Amino acid sequence: MPVADMHALVAQSLDLVSGELTVTLEEARVQLEQLVNGNADQEAFSRCADLLHLSHGALKIAEVDGAALLAEEIEETCRYLGTATDPDTVDKGIETLVRAMVQLSAYLDRLLAGGRDVALVLLPLLNDLRQHRGKPQLSEGALVLLNKASFAPAARQDDSGIALSEDSVQAFRQIIDALRAEFQAALLGWIRDEDSAGNLAELVRVSRELETVASVESVQQFWYVLTGVLEALQDGGLETTNALKRFVGQADRQLKRLLDEGEQAFVDSPPIELLNSFLYYAARATGDGERLGAIRTAYELTDIVPGEEYLAEATVRMAGPSVTLMRAVADAIKEDLGSVKDVLDVFVRTGTENVADLEPQLEMLKKIGSTLGVLGLAKSKDDIQKETNALSTIVDSQRAPDEAELEQIAATLLSVEDALDTDLVRAVVPSENDEDPSGDASAVQLQQATKSVIGECIVNLARIKEAVIDLIESPGDVRALDEIGPQLRGITAGLLMLDKTQAVGVVERIGSVIATRLAAGEVPLAPYLTERLADAVVSLEYYIETISTGRSDPWYMLDDAERCLAILETPPEPSDDDTLLVQEGELDADAEQAESGSTTVTLQPAVMVVDAERSDPDLVEIFIEEAKEEVENIERYLSAWQQNQDDSDALLNIRRSFHTLKGSGRMVGAQVIGEFSWSIENLLNR
Repeated sequence: MPVADMHALVAQSLDLVSGELTVTLEEARVQLEQLVNGNADQEAFSRCADLLHLSHGALKIAEVDGAALLAEEIEETCRYLGTATDPDTVDKGIETLVRAMVQLSAYLDRLLAGGRDVALVLLPLLNDLRQHRGKPQLSEGALVLLNKASFAPAARQDDSGIALSEDSVQAFRQIIDALRAEFQAALLGWIRDEDSAGNLAELVRVSRELETVASVESVQQFWYVLTGVLEALQDGGLETTNALKRFVGQADRQLKRLLDEGEQAFVDSPPIELLNSFLYYAARATGDGERLGAIRTAYELTDIVPGEEYLAEATVRMAGPSVTLMRAVADAIKEDLGSVKDVLDVFVRTGTENVADLEPQLEMLKKIGSTLGVLGLAKSKDDIQKETNALSTIVDSQRAPDEAELEQIAATLLSVEDALDTDLVRAVVPSENDEDPSGDASAVQLQQATKSVIGECIVNLARIKEAVIDLIESPGDVRALDEIGPQLRGITAGLLMLDKTQAVGVVERIGSVIATRLAAGEVPLAPYLTERLADAVVSLEYYIETISTGRSDPWYMLDDAERCLAILETPPEPSDDDTLLVQEGELDADAEQAESGSTTVTLQPAVMVVDAERSDPDLVEIFIEEAKEEVENIERYLSAWQQNQDDSDALLNIRRSFHTLKGSGRMVGAQVIGEFSWSIENLLNR
């Protein structure tokens, strides 16, 4: 499989388990945090190790070998520290574990964003963890070949059934004894840099002879690869390093094994780790030697070793913050922004003139601005700085601010809050356009195209509303029904371009309801069902208008539309229950009273109709708080509209507030509030 396809497959596999992994790693992080704060005993190490064991298993299944190795090393270190008695050892170990947990999350974020599983960037951290346990250090070669299939099968190829005669074994040992002496003499001179070229040539010659005299495939493979590495050193394709000298020195130990135990030793226990190290150098070597090319082909080494530039870049990125960390930073900044907005809101609502109450918010805004600057979000920082200066002017002048001034500051804070998630994640994982000089122009073009698509959707939706009204007033109007289809298809195409799949589903369901319930020959919709259809269309309209401003996806508006459509798709059977008719707005009390001649007063339905499934106490409490805010908005914008009846924005905000009260009221069982809000919204729609 091509390397690029393999990377994509790893990312897809990781995505499947990322949800559970995130939860498990967060639980492990909490255990470590409790240890850091001194709120846990040694058993926390065991609990953390068990969680890392689960993570290691999931990562192995997903074939994310670098992350799996790091999880395994963290697990083993946790178990070691759980039994350690030296406080200094435990403290240093915890510090390394915390760093390792942060790096593990960062590494997984890189992979989920499409990065390669390059375990080399984890090597220093892995060796730090191993050092705490007194384990030998890992080599680069061992890590580079982590995500390759084991070379053990290749090294054992059909050797298990070979039976060597005693004579051949003795003859082989005699040859090995003589060649080993020559190998050792050349190795010693090369390591000491005495006639390096001559000694290196001697090592190449001996290695070739060892390959020739070997009768077992696994032995031949070992010396074949070593000869390729030595030839690359001769040709200047590899730099002579102490690490490489050490590995060649370990080849002498394999000669000792062959001398003492014969070739059967390689059959029973091939030197896979050392072979992998030589393969690593074969992959890193430059040059097009015949043997080197054959090794790369046989072991599929092409593109397996990352280039120096890629490795350096990956290391730098690993040292930087992760997506998870940046989202945590965004949440913290949002909390600070929210506290400032709350103070401004209370200041406006209470009508207080004590400007001193605003002074503490200046320090908060300065802190937010500084944080945004450190994070490299220049535009957001400038926006906050501008409003900080505006608030500072108000405080310094000791004058009561205009309501519009505080609303402008709050609006800017809201805009910065909405952009935080996207901007911070882009700072960690830049898009291709961020590196492209033409990226800014492309971004502007994309923004303009998006605005154009949304504008077209809004126009089409307005035409659909007009056509629906015509159909309700003139059932079976074929012309109006024919006009709706193309408009719906236009909206669907636009939302698909914007990747708004839930909204596409709502549009399709609206089209289906219109086609089946408003077609010629169908029973006219009852008034309360007509209202639900209008609700669904208006909810979709508000959704599109909201995303057009660049705000975060208001999915709850689509949920409201889907609830309305569910009623239309499975309408309840007609009922004689007057309570139901009152709740649905069907009962005409005056007409009924006139027909019966009775003067009995009809009881009004309760404001809240208790419903075990919908009237959850927490939801009701949230609704009450939300309703208070919407009522305040209505009072504010109604006053503005009364002063200027050409202010269409004020009417739009009033309509939105009533729409929110209608949807939320119905959701928690506040039917009277819901129906009253719908009547006002319907009036404004007309």
